[in-house]
Amino acid sequence: PHIMGYSMGARITATLASKMGDKLGKVILAGNGYNMISGEFPWQDISNDLLAESDEHVSSEIGKVFRLFAKSTNSDLKALAACVEGRAMTMPEAAFRAIESEVLVIAGEKDDVALTPEKVAQLIANSRYEVIPRRNHMNAVGDKVYKQKVLEFLQS
Repeated sequence: PHIMGYSMGARITATLASKMGDKLGKVILAGNGYNMISGEFPWQDISNDLLAESDEHVSSEIGKVFRLFAKSTNSDLKALAACVEGRAMTMPEAAFRAIESEVLVIAGEKDDVALTPEKVAQLIANSRYEVIPRRNHMNAVGDKVYKQKVLEFLQS
């Protein structure tokens, strides 16, 4: 089967792909980057802001963005905070080097959450990197260009 994950789902997808050898079809790692390895991102701030008593108690700009998006999708803020804390755990570069499937690494041009996704693509032997023009972390996943690039990859 082919497998695709966006953001936190990209981490799950990469973990699965690194352990499955040649048992998977094509793999899409979307909306995530080298911070899966380096851990460089203010995940604790985001978690704290998701758990804040109210919007007025949110202390970081990135936390405001995550909280606003989560609320707009009626997400469970406590559950999302727990996922964010789990996302802060790093993966070794070797996990990406172990991926045998053909991989598409894709992220929005203005995605400041998916830090340096092109570096992840460089670690995977059979991968390519694509950019979704003018899109950030929150609006790339629904973008027509994103969907087109994924479909083209799956059909190639």
